[in-house]
Amino acid sequence: FSLVQWIIIIILSLLTALEPLSIDLYLPGFLMISEAFSTDDAAVQISLSTFLAGFAIGQLLWGPLADRFGRKKPILVSLIIFTIASVACIYVRTIEQLWVVRFIQAIGGCAGVVISRAVVTDYFDKSQTLKIFALLALIMGVAPIVAPSIGNGVLALFRWEGLFGAMAAMGILL
Repeated sequence: FSLVQWIIIIILSLLTALEPLSIDLYLPGFLMISEAFSTDDAAVQISLSTFLAGFAIGQLLWGPLADRFGRKKPILVSLIIFTIASVACIYVRTIEQLWVVRFIQAIGGCAGVVISRAVVTDYFDKSQTLKIFALLALIMGVAPIVAPSIGNGVLALFRWEGLFGAMAAMGILL
């Protein structure tokens, strides 16, 4: 791989990791979130379910948009949606608002998972795609494992809102 190809692979890897990180990064903050909204863990767990629903629906959205408008614009729009929703999670006042904003956040974040695979087939030749797909699959497997540890690290420094601040920072970085 050339240097430019490695840079593209790194960007695609980060885009692929964004969604699983967003799912598991805030798991260590469930107790704090439930206390902040004076609710139980089951209500906080619904925010995970709404996120997964947004992830499923978003996959149906971003593939056709990337085919119609190219890869770059939909990824940029999705990252803007993800970042704004991540910031909005910091300012929600009810658990129900968190459910809605997490749904929107997932719709924005899942474009990286969908479109990164299209970029691989667009940009790399057939002999390289299998290696890159294997790497992206590895990242999809490792990200959920390391995310709770990252979340615990964030919680050691900040309140639960810092978890969503970290997600917003990832969106901005990408």
